[in-house]
Amino acid sequence: MSPTEIAVSRLMQLKHDTQTIVICGKNEELQQRVTGIVGADNPSFQGPRLQRPHARTHENLRSFVGKPGGLTTSESLACGLPMVIISPIPGQEERNSDHLLEDGAAIKMQRDDDHSL
Repeated sequence: MSPTEIAVSRLMQLKHDTQTIVICGKNEELQQRVTGIVGADNPSFQGPRLQRPHARTHENLRSFVGKPGGLTTSESLACGLPMVIISPIPGQEERNSDHLLEDGAAIKMQRDDDHSL
């Protein structure tokens, strides 16, 4: 499973009322896999959508789940969104992850069978 699929699977296990939006960019294969995990008729899940994030996306977000790349990290910090970090790649993403975790602006989801979400 990809990091996105793992995150979606874990989010589906939350015992709290949540709304989750998955934006798959132009990745049709990922969209199909995520739809398979979620089910097409799940009312609490909007998406997955094939679209790029746009300038007003932040108005509906309460947190961001994803990789801590430079642009994502900057946008999340500028919007005051906490991050749930998944699978940072060695180098800049790891350094961004460390900084966010140390400053309490993020939590990190591990890639094991821990269902701590």
